[in-house]
Amino acid sequence: MTQLTKLGTSSFNEFFNDLTSPAYLIRPFLNKLMADDIRIEVKEEADIYIVEAELPGVEREDIKISLDGSFLTISAEVKKSTQKAEDEKVFCSERFYGSMSRGLQLPANIDQSKCMAKYTNGVLRLELPKVRNGSAKLIEVR
Repeated sequence: MTQLTKLGTSSFNEFFNDLTSPAYLIRPFLNKLMADDIRIEVKEEADIYIVEAELPGVEREDIKISLDGSFLTISAEVKKSTQKAEDEKVFCSERFYGSMSRGLQLPANIDQSKCMAKYTNGVLRLELPKVRNGSAKLIEVR
């Protein structure tokens, strides 16, 4: 009986220690951010931006890319497989299913007519040419 009491008290204390720790308060938000966030890498060259986005488990047709001036939006949907064996039991599932989106403001406007997108092995690569500065117009003051 003494051992049961010690075990019960220890578990009881650990439970409340977890509740009062900062990690307990942050963990739900951290898991949410990590689950549906699109991780990107943006590189700038003289006349082009190269954006690479990790989209594991996403089918090519479930990726949407929009560009409004210099604001880029990448959205995707990870669909859950509906195939399941009759005797299959899932003990643990940490995979993410659902929609995710990422917006990014680029420093310069993009020439939308020359943009290219390629999706290989779960990585989306965008080549976004900058609008040339030669399109500036001098306005005469009267």
